[in-house]
Amino acid sequence: MKQLFTFFICLSVTCMIHAQSMDTEDGTNPEWHQSGDLQFGVYGGFTSNILSEDTNFNDDEDASGNAFLLGAQADYYLGKNWSLKGRLNFEKRDFGNGISGNYITVPLGVAWHFGKNRRWHLSLGAAYNASLDSDLESGFGTDFNIGVVIPISKLRFFIELDGVTQTDAIDFTFTDPDGNPSGEASLNSNRSSLTLGILF
Repeated sequence: MKQLFTFFICLSVTCMIHAQSMDTEDGTNPEWHQSGDLQFGVYGGFTSNILSEDTNFNDDEDASGNAFLLGAQADYYLGKNWSLKGRLNFEKRDFGNGISGNYITVPLGVAWHFGKNRRWHLSLGAAYNASLDSDLESGFGTDFNIGVVIPISKLRFFIELDGVTQTDAIDFTFTDPDGNPSGEASLNSNRSSLTLGILF
């Protein structure tokens, strides 16, 4: 999943540079959105979930697992290049080692749409992770999203890579041999996803 994410980032940067060199701001394009346009979408996908003591998420000893998510999104366009992007996800997160749970996640961000037809986008914002299980904590985190729209006939599909982080996803209390609390610790979570959806 990490290699796929790195490849997708490199591909996106290359396409962005090429697309911007071809772009003409004075032109018009029927695929461009205007200020005030509202676009909806639904999607589902595969997730990779990691728990770590820090925010590097690269340690081989980190707990990790795979699961899925389902969601819906809305883009409110401020112009042909920018939109406010909101999403609502149901996520099954499996961190491995018997740790799993369900979340309702609400990412909100600002999206930049680029390319000749504005089919690519980058989005950065915040996300609230609402845990539906008592063993896992709710909390705020960051959200990064990159994707591309793929028109097929009259349908508009999209593929996205998305990453959501959360600090203090799980809290632990350590006890001494007598059962008295001796310390506390917490683990941070990172959820990466690859999703496929349709716009309407």
